[in-house]
Amino acid sequence: MEIESGNDLVWARMKYCPFWPARVVKTPPTMGRTPRNKKCVFFFGTKQFGFVDSDKIFGYSEHRAKYVSKGKGVGFVDAVHKIDEYILDPVKYKSNACVLIDQVVIKTERDVENTLGIKCEANARSDSRSMVNPKPSSVANTASWAQERQSLIDKIISLTSENQKSTFELKQTQDKLAVLNSAKQELQTKLNQSNEAHMKKVDKLNSELSETNAVLAKLRSDNRDKILELTREKDLAQARLKQVQNGIARQQIAVESSAKDNDDGFCEVEKLLADKMVQKRIYLVRWKRYGSSDDSWVEEANLNCPSILKKYKQLKRK
Repeated sequence: MEIESGNDLVWARMKYCPFWPARVVKTPPTMGRTPRNKKCVFFFGTKQFGFVDSDKIFGYSEHRAKYVSKGKGVGFVDAVHKIDEYILDPVKYKSNACVLIDQVVIKTERDVENTLGIKCEANARSDSRSMVNPKPSSVANTASWAQERQSLIDKIISLTSENQKSTFELKQTQDKLAVLNSAKQELQTKLNQSNEAHMKKVDKLNSELSETNAVLAKLRSDNRDKILELTREKDLAQARLKQVQNGIARQQIAVESSAKDNDDGFCEVEKLLADKMVQKRIYLVRWKRYGSSDDSWVEEANLNCPSILKKYKQLKRK
């Protein structure tokens, strides 16, 4: 069992001696340094100090029933009585501890009385007996008082044990809480680092997205200009095509076949279809009562249709 120096009531055992009621205290200066693996204790009843091995020290409340039943002798009974009274009123019997006043080491209650000039437990035993254990007026009252006193001591011991258990559980809980807080802090640090990395990635992606949007906007603008240019070219081509179609139509419609057959056997010109320059200007003639397969090229000098020729030239100028 782990014992905190100067704090716990214990059962302590010196070599060749039985387990005795004691209290772990701070080592008095006159006793020198505490040996390794030992603790300084104050023995109730004998009012002596001693160094006891740590493995020979056990909690008083947990092992009271075990060692009280094994103890013998008036001195042992008195020591148990002393520690029980200490449990009932620790303040009154605080002189059981080692006190350092004016560089004088006080080990026992007698030293306390001689040095401090106060009446301590050893010399005031009759007074304390009268206060703690008054003489009963009858055997029945004595038995009742002893039972009540024992019940009170048992309750105090039980509460002390529960307090030690609660303190131990509290310490375990605090240790677990410290571990959890440490883990939480570590996770928070990792989370912050992860968030920073993610934020950097997000910023980089946003930058790349902005650049892509800029390129896309430029491409859209360039394509829009190209589309407008192509549309204008298309409109111009359509206008030109329409003009050509209208010219061809006018040429076909303008050529009239007004020539008449004469006695010399000439064919009558129905209309002029086209013309071209081959050393001399020649015209493509459609003859009346003949189909397109009979169209032929004729020099201007050989045409005998001045009105048709005049109209053809006028339509061509337009």
